[in-house]
Amino acid sequence: MKDEIITAFKTMFLPELEKIQIEISTVKGEITGIKAGITGIHKTMGEMSLRISDINTHIMRLDNRIDETNNRIDETNQRLNTLYEVIVRREEHEKIAMEVIKLR
Repeated sequence: MKDEIITAFKTMFLPELEKIQIEISTVKGEITGIKAGITGIHKTMGEMSLRISDINTHIMRLDNRIDETNNRIDETNQRLNTLYEVIVRREEHEKIAMEVIKLR
């Protein structure tokens, strides 16, 4: 009787266990593929991070160049303002000189 029960259980459960083992193998294969994909994503993300870092460095250099250019523009504007003041004073001086000449 015991052997018959064991045989009956084997007949009922072994095919299902084999199906489960096949499914487990399939899932393990899919997991391996997913892990490989994740590894590729991590590599790509690392490369993108390096590229973004390079871009940030380039932007910082451009920002410094813009600041330098702005400083030169400010200096040039200051020189132009000074020159304008000199010209205005000279014109005012000439007007006063002409008035003095008229008064004589």
